[in-house]
Amino acid sequence: MAITAGVYELRSMLLTSMTVTGSGYTPVTGSNVMLYSWNDGNNRKWRLTSTSSGWRLQNAANGLYMTLGSSTPANGVNVRQWTSSANAIQYWNIIETGETANFEGYTCPIVRLGSYATTDGATWILDVDKAMTTNNANMEINRTNSNDSQKFLLV
Repeated sequence: MAITAGVYELRSMLLTSMTVTGSGYTPVTGSNVMLYSWNDGNNRKWRLTSTSSGWRLQNAANGLYMTLGSSTPANGVNVRQWTSSANAIQYWNIIETGETANFEGYTCPIVRLGSYATTDGATWILDVDKAMTTNNANMEINRTNSNDSQKFLLV
């Protein structure tokens, strides 16, 4: 299933009622990215744009980009929102798992988001901290694994 540019929700495969959420509607550079219960708020939606350097994820509410909190990837590096830059820490590889799920009558791909802070875009993956399914669960990167904490339903 080909991924195309557009506005999407990233639903956690740990619990699909939880979405990857940008903190706030007002653009505050450095604000956190977390998991939060779904509502129809634009801060729970991400504008995906494909570039020659990878995908960029811009929060639909505040216009900030999903960004690593460090230019050196390591387990537990926090994911934040930041103003636009050409730095690799704002570019992501959307890795299709080959799996899909039916969600509210739509067939949606299950994906992983690899950071291009390293050249391969597949070693460091967006991850729900400690596989938590509670509001404000932190989003970070960790080395790739097969856990559901690194899988998201692209809705």
